[in-house]
Amino acid sequence: ILLRKAFGAGIAFSLIIFLFVPFRFPSVETYFAPHHRPIPFHTVFKERALSVYNLGNSRLQAMYTVGMNTSSELEKSKSQGINTFFFDPTFPLVARAVQPKTNTRITALQLHVGGNYLWFEGLEQGNSKGVSVMLSTARIASRKDFADKYLLDFPLKNRYDIGELSFFEIEEAEAARLAVRYDSLFSKR
Repeated sequence: ILLRKAFGAGIAFSLIIFLFVPFRFPSVETYFAPHHRPIPFHTVFKERALSVYNLGNSRLQAMYTVGMNTSSELEKSKSQGINTFFFDPTFPLVARAVQPKTNTRITALQLHVGGNYLWFEGLEQGNSKGVSVMLSTARIASRKDFADKYLLDFPLKNRYDIGELSFFEIEEAEAARLAVRYDSLFSKR
């Protein structure tokens, strides 16, 4: 009987979390490499608990919206002849999740190996060197607050913001500088 009550209490607690714990995007600083984070670890833990690790319905709804907005942006970019999409480390979707949906090459930084990136296209995947070359030809997907705060000194071309997200391109002459910015903020080596 005690086991049944504990099991029932566990189910009730899980339902309360699923239905009532709100989702919110964490501050972009929680994604920075530990040696570059301007916030303490307990803040990172709290923000990730309410966002990335949140198992509630509100997170599912938020990620569905992000997925729909990203899909429409992928299609729009493809119609403009852009075949490479870069998900920066602040972007709430993982590149692999979008991989089978499109013939576009989806890329993301390889955070433990500087200067490398992962790519996903169709059912294939790999890694490559030359982040700056990739950035010069890619449509970049980022969080709006990251672009507003940390990319102010870059000329972002064709910027389109939708909700918490920002999509843009970078001029070829600025791609190497942007690659260094990403490496310095996010690289975990």
